Amino acid sequence: MQPDVDFRRTQAGLWVPREHYHRPTCVDLFSGCGGVSLGVISAGMQVVMGVDSDPVATQTYLHNLGSYPCDIRFTSEEWREVLEQSLEREQRRAEKAAAKRGGVVVEPFVSGGNWHDWGVGSIPVGHFYFGDVRELTGAMILDALGMEKGELDLVSGGPPCQGFSTSGKRQVMDPRNSLVFEFARLHVYARPPHRSGWYVLAKYRALPEQPADTQVRSTEAWREWCSCRDIGGRV
Repeated sequence: MQPDVDFRRTQAGLWVPREHYHRPTCVDLFSGCGGVSLGVISAGMQVVMGVDSDPVATQTYLHNLGSYPCDIRFTSEEWREVLEQSLEREQRRAEKAAAKRGGVVVEPFVSGGNWHDWGVGSIPVGHFYFGDVRELTGAMILDALGMEKGELDLVSGGPPCQGFSTSGKRQVMDPRNSLVFEFARLHVYARPPHRSGWYVLAKYRALPEQPADTQVRSTEAWREWCSCRDIGGRV
């Protein structure tokens, strides 16, 4: 007797076995080196995907928190080249440093190379999207995870704040300022439609003073993005 297998249809039209997650799930946008992801993992949740565009931060993230193998995807082929070139430079640097120490063998970069149980039987991150978050859609994220809209429990992230941080130059026209609304865009798409779609956003004291594209205060624009009453969040 054949066991029952649950299938899903991908964006490409293929039918593949559906992945099953046994813990509350989280996608970490602007995941950086993995500080927020580590906190979510330590809290007992499963971070199912990280997203970032910094190649060095991504290597650190995958080395410490990634699974092996890890499903690494790219928003475009240009971003694939960015990461591959960064890996090659890092390998050459490590080999050069090793030669000065007497020719110590240098292991190539491997996702999950420094993974260990970070607590509560934690599970490594099995998916990663590398590239410009503005080129990423909620459908791309859910398709990679084998999820339907409404199945993801949490979206977390810390968009760049250099343009409006009180510790920076506070340049209104810094293009990175708008990335906080990319966080909102992806959260609104992926959030559960019939229950609270939670998000965790890094706390930015200066964000309320930052003008948005709609020429209103950013907090008001944020409320407009997340106006549905079944959204819950922590900023």
